[in-house]
Amino acid sequence: MEIVRYADDFVILAKQLPESFMEFVEETLEKRMGLKVNREKTGRFNLGDAGQTLCFLGYALRFDRDLKGRPWKYLNVFPSAKSLKRERRKLLKMTDSHQCFTPIPELIKRVNVQMKGWARHYAYGYPAKA
Repeated sequence: MEIVRYADDFVILAKQLPESFMEFVEETLEKRMGLKVNREKTGRFNLGDAGQTLCFLGYALRFDRDLKGRPWKYLNVFPSAKSLKRERRKLLKMTDSHQCFTPIPELIKRVNVQMKGWARHYAYGYPAKA
């Protein structure tokens, strides 16, 4: 079992987790630590099942078939649909018609800074399609 965490978000990775362990985690977080568990974001699923995707910290993780036709699967890590949508909104806002008073070289510089930062953050995994 492994726990991956960042600030107040975490994921527990394990081959099997008994229901009693899940209850223990929720009870510990709520009663001992005084935290509130967001039931909408809390889930339990098997990444090995077809179509299962885990979204965590802007990344989507899922097992996909090998691209070369071999019989095994690999863990595909790529930017989530939500993070792609958020980035597109930022870029549209930066380049909308209200920016007509911004000199083109300055606008290009801002867009490049935004895109380079986003690309660096999502460089892990397989972000090429995004």
